[in-house]
Order: sequence, then C-alpha cells, then structure tokens
Amino acid sequence: MTIFKRLFHYWKLFGKTVFHGLALILLVFTFYMVLTPLGWLRRKFSKAPVQLNLDPEAKSYFLTSHPESNDSMTTPY
Repeated sequence: MTIFKRLFHYWKLFGKTVFHGLALILLVFTFYMVLTPLGWLRRKFSKAPVQLNLDPEAKSYFLTSHPESNDSMTTPY
C-alpha cells in the first residue's frame, strides 16, 4: 500500500466516524428540541391523542367475530 492509499483509508475512517457522531447529535437535538415540545403542547391543548368514546356502563368492548362461509371467499373483492 502506498502512503496515499493508507492516508485515504484513514481519512475515510475519520469521515465515517464524524458522520455518525453528527448524525447522532442531530437526531438527539431534533427529538428533544422539536418533537418533545410539540408533544407537550399537544397534550396540553387537546383532550386525548386517540378519541375513544368510552362508555363506563359497558360490560365489555370485545367485538364478537362471525365465521365466514366458503362462498364469501370465492369473490373476496
């Protein structure tokens, strides 16, 4: 290996290391400085992220499934 190939190899390794470090820093910054405050604002100004109509009088929310017949599978669409 010539000295330039070796130097190029180490330069690429240095570049990959810097790239991964900066990517991690940018992702952490984006999460804590952008997404977290948006979540706090949404939680403060909206009732619930999922609008469920919960009935406190209901015994169960389980939906019973009905077995399908063979005829329904011949033309499913």
